[in-house]
Amino acid sequence: MKLKIRKLLQLLLSFCLTGLLAACVTRDLPRYVNYISLRPKYEQPTKENPIPKEAEIVVEYNIDPDGYFTPIVHNRTSNIMILDQTQSFFSNTDGKSISYFDSTVKTTSTTDISSQSKGVSVNLGSVANALGVGGVVGTLANGVNVGGSGTTGDAKTTTTYTADNPRVSVPPMGKAEMSKRYRIAKFEEASNDIRKILYGETAQNTSILGSDFVSQFSICISYSIDGGKTFDNIITDFYIDAYMNVPVKEKKFVKLVDETLHEMEQSKPNMYNAYSWILMFRGYRNDKYINYLNKLTTIWDYQ
Repeated sequence: MKLKIRKLLQLLLSFCLTGLLAACVTRDLPRYVNYISLRPKYEQPTKENPIPKEAEIVVEYNIDPDGYFTPIVHNRTSNIMILDQTQSFFSNTDGKSISYFDSTVKTTSTTDISSQSKGVSVNLGSVANALGVGGVVGTLANGVNVGGSGTTGDAKTTTTYTADNPRVSVPPMGKAEMSKRYRIAKFEEASNDIRKILYGETAQNTSILGSDFVSQFSICISYSIDGGKTFDNIITDFYIDAYMNVPVKEKKFVKLVDETLHEMEQSKPNMYNAYSWILMFRGYRNDKYINYLNKLTTIWDYQ
C-alpha cells in the first residue's frame, strides 16, 4: 500500500515538474507571427535597364526591420544640390504628413561640480588670552594651533543646442541622408494589434491581403540645382500589399510555429516572393519581438 502511494506521489511530482518546465519554455517561444510586405509603385532599375546617366537626382530608400525609412539623396550633377527640408514630407499610411524639418530647438545640459578644500588654523593662545586664562594652561595654549577645513564648490553647466537646418547642401556627385527617418504607421499598428491580442482587448486575428494595395505612403523631396532659384519635387509612392497577424498554434505545451507559417503561406502563397517583406515573431518577454525573418530590398527612384 505504501509503495503504491509513493509511486503515485512520484508520478504527480513528475507531472507538475513537466508542466512547470513546459510553461517556462513556452514563455521563450513566439506567440504571434506578424507579416508585412511592401513594394514601390514604380519599376525598379535592373542591370538591363539601369538608372539613366542623365538623371539629376537619385534617391535610395532603405528600410529596417522596425519599419523605419531612411532616404539617401544622390546628386548626379556637377552643381551643388540644395534640399529644402521645409518642403519635403513623409506622407504616412495613416494619412498624416510629416515635414523633414523640425523647427523645435532641442537642448541638452550637463553639469560639472568642482570642489576645493581650504585649511583654517586658530591659535588657542589668542582664545585663552581673550577668555582671561593664565598660568600654565594659558602658557600651553599659546603654542597650540587647531586646524580645520572648509569646502567651496563651483557648478558649471554646459548647454548644447541642436536644431534642424531648413536647407541641406549636397556636393556635386555626392550624397546625403535626410535629417529624419520615419516609421511606417502600419508597423506601429501591427505592434498595437498584437499587444491588444496578447492582453485580451480583442479576440480576432488580423489578415488583410490585397491584389493592389492595403495602404499607401509616399515621400516627397524638394530640391534645387540652380542655387535655390527654383525647386523641383521628386515624389515616390509605396504600397503595403499584405498585412497578417496570426497566433502560433499550440499543442500540449508545444508551440507549432511551422504550422502557423503554413497557414500564412496558404493565405498568401507568394509571401516569400514579395518585393520586400518582414516576418516578426512576438513572444511574452516584455511584449517584444523575439526574432525577424526578412528580405528588405533597397528601393530606388530618380528623375
